[in-house]
Amino acid sequence: MIPFILGTVVGGTTGVVAMCLCTAAKMADIKSGIE
Repeated sequence: MIPFILGTVVGGTTGVVAMCLCTAAKMADIKSGIE
């Protein structure tokens, strides 16, 4: 049970970080497109 919880936390954190990176990349594309 504990390994499952750890896996969920790590997977969730990785997913959040990936989403943040994707969002940052999109924001950068929009800013560079405006400029």
